[in-house]
Formats: sequence, structure tokens, C-alpha cells
Amino acid sequence: MAALTSIWADDTPAGFVEGVSGGESSEAQRSTQEAAEIRQERADQSQEAQFGRGLANRERQGRRIEQYGQDDQGDADEEFELAQQQRERAQDDDSLGQFLLAAPRTRARRGLLTQVGDALQLCRDMVTTQFQKALDMREAAKQNENISGDAFARTAIQTLLPNEQQRQLFLETAGNPATWPRLKPLFGAPPYHFLQQSDAGVLRATGMSKGRTHMTYESSNAMMNITTITGFGAGQLQDQHDRQYRVMPAKLQAMADTETLPFRLSEYRDASNVVMHVKVPKRSRDEKRRLLASPVTKKRLFFPQPGEKLTLRETGRLMALINQEVQTNTDVVVKRVVPRDEHAATALLLVSVS
Repeated sequence: MAALTSIWADDTPAGFVEGVSGGESSEAQRSTQEAAEIRQERADQSQEAQFGRGLANRERQGRRIEQYGQDDQGDADEEFELAQQQRERAQDDDSLGQFLLAAPRTRARRGLLTQVGDALQLCRDMVTTQFQKALDMREAAKQNENISGDAFARTAIQTLLPNEQQRQLFLETAGNPATWPRLKPLFGAPPYHFLQQSDAGVLRATGMSKGRTHMTYESSNAMMNITTITGFGAGQLQDQHDRQYRVMPAKLQAMADTETLPFRLSEYRDASNVVMHVKVPKRSRDEKRRLLASPVTKKRLFFPQPGEKLTLRETGRLMALINQEVQTNTDVVVKRVVPRDEHAATALLLVSVS
């Protein structure tokens, strides 16, 4: 496990004072030293007031995830003991939750999340937090196995991010070999629908999951790289028949950070041609028989059909992730359906907003 110097900034040596030349008198040096100590004491008090004593004097380096684990100097065991002491102090101060969840970047409490870049940063912060937690757990965090919080982060990534942003986050994370043991818990098992064929050689799929040989799907047609049921997340929208939907960018083009997230249909670029992926939930055989008994409930078992009118609203998980309090209803008409394969539970959908 990489040394924890990759998480916390080195403390400034006690008594260090910038700008003191050898020609100054001892009295001037003492005055400068006292002023520095006063400034440091005020800074410490400010930190304690904001975060609690468990987080005081625990500065972050503000690194991106691909930079973690690259500092190998220092004694890892000694740093681990120091980290444990800080954790115990935080627990005594009832600030352990803040201690564990403190992000490596400073960010204000967010409001309604609407832009692609904000969603990407939220998911990036979740990945970084989970990697920090795994470093802290050392051998207790098993390679390719979930730890607490991984499933939530993975669901957030799959639910919030367009394919291109999922690809961006995956590649920047995988760019640091120290993160490889955490890729499967945070992004699921390969192959990945969001990767391109040119990404096939970025990692060996067998190293992440036994029996997997490909990082990407063979189809070069982006229309056919339909989200799998395991990569669907919690769903962005749902209809009156409990089917779930992920909205793709207009014309399947990459989105800029400043653009509005595609599931906000009121701001979709081409409302007459909205591309979606739909998932029909898996059900037991007995439940299928019960639903098939009624012409209304049996629609829960099949993909929407061309000409069908749907009323879509946000899922509860999506609303929690984007801080939205009130559901909105949007009426659409199905124009085309393309199943992922003959027995798939997901399909591509083309709809028009009414």
C-alpha cells in the first residue's frame, strides 16, 4: 500500500520563518517568529471552528486521483500510526464522519446539480474519497472487492454521467496504477459500454475480473453500445410502467462541461429526436405470470413500442443525487426501439417530447 504521504501535505517545520535574513538582530527575529506563531494559532482556531478538532492541522494537497500513491518516501507504518491517532482523536470529538468524508478539494455545499461538469466533479470526488478510504484500510481493502461506499459511488457514476464523462473519469483514474485494485468496485466489471475500441488495451480485463477477456465491446457502432443492465445504475427517469431510462446526449455527441445534463428533457437540444436507453427490470417467474394476467400490468415486462405514449419522471435516486425536491412529468412518444440483443433487458429508444 502506498505511503500516506500521498494524501496529506507535509507539515511546515516548527519555527520556520520565511524572509528572515542572517543580518537581522535577534530581537527582530523574535518579533517575526512571534507574529508567525500568532498567525498560525489563528489559522488553527479557524480550522477547529469550521471542521472540529479532529480535522484541524490536517491539510490536503488538492491532488487529482491520478496523482495519488506516487510518493513513496517515508515510513508507511509510522504514517499509518499517525493516521490512526488522528482518526481516534476525530472519533473522540464526534467528527469522525467529517474526517472520513473530507474531500481533497475545497467545494461549497452545492445546490441543484444541472451541468455536466458539476456531475463529473461530484463523481470524481466520490472516487477520490473511496480511494482514500481504501488506503486507510490497508490490507483490509481487498483487491477488486467492495468496501463501504463503493456501491453508492458506482451507482452515482452510472446514473449521473453521460458515457463520455464515464470514460473520462475511468481513464484518468486508471492512469494511476495505485488505483487498479479499486477499479472494479467503483466502475463494475468489464467490458464497459462507455469505452471506445481504441481503449481496449488500456488494461487487461482478466486482471479485474476472472473470465473477462475484453475491456470494450466489439461493435464500432456507438448506437449499438447500449448500456448493459449491470451498467445502468439506478436509472434517471421512469415511466408509468416502472421501466427505467438513461438519456443519451443529442446525436450521441460528446458534451462540454458547461452543457446541461441530458436527462433534463426541457432543455434537450433536439426534443423531436431524444435518444434513450431503456431497462425492463428483472422479475421472478411467478411475478411475470401475475403481471401477464392484465393487459395494463403486462407492459411492465416489455419494451415500449413505437407510437406508445409515456409519461416520464425522475427516479428517487437521481433526485437525491442532484438535490432536486419536486418531480417533473414529461410526456413523450416512442418513435423507434432497438433491443440490445434478442433476450436483452435493455434497448435503445428514440422518442419525441410532446
